[in-house]
Amino acid sequence: MIKTCDLDFIRDVDSEGILNIHKYQTSNPLKIHFIINFLNTVINELDNFNPASLLDLGGGEGIVSRLIKDKLNLSTDIADISLGSLNIAGRLTTSNRILADIYNLPFQNGSYETVICLEVLEHLNHPEKALKEIGRVTSAGAIISVPNTPFFRLGNLFSLKNLKNFGDDPGHRMSFNTQKLKKMLKKEFNKIEVYNCGFWLVGVVRL
Repeated sequence: MIKTCDLDFIRDVDSEGILNIHKYQTSNPLKIHFIINFLNTVINELDNFNPASLLDLGGGEGIVSRLIKDKLNLSTDIADISLGSLNIAGRLTTSNRILADIYNLPFQNGSYETVICLEVLEHLNHPEKALKEIGRVTSAGAIISVPNTPFFRLGNLFSLKNLKNFGDDPGHRMSFNTQKLKKMLKKEFNKIEVYNCGFWLVGVVRL
């Protein structure tokens, strides 16, 4: 187990145009604690998989792929529906970048040993369809994270963010708690674990 994550990996990055970088640049010690706990969980579980091939699905601007390369020396392919985000990922990483629809991935069955899909499902109208595609393209398993809605909203309210939406992000289509995530994952996968990381939930599924 390697619990060595910090936020140093982002400090020297040119943040121009990177929409999702702000949460990693917080000075709030409580947020820093939860972010590092979340990243540690993802990195440690990914280290357990030690995959020969890895897809960062919905990886957008490549922030997490950059961290994975720095901490585990693993290369990722990044698939995202946003060409603009993939172009930014080209500044942060050397990852192969693929423009793709999460509901219809352009990969054969079992193309990747492991898939990570972090903070994506909550933005979808049909997350179950995305999970079926994740199950199809992975040969070993996946790491999937979503906001832990009750705590995520409280954190935003205390930070005076998204007050009109009671702390929820306006881009979210779905909300999750531990039981809801477990129930959704069990429909597609037999072996699941869900970790509570404060503002986030991390589901680890194995085939």
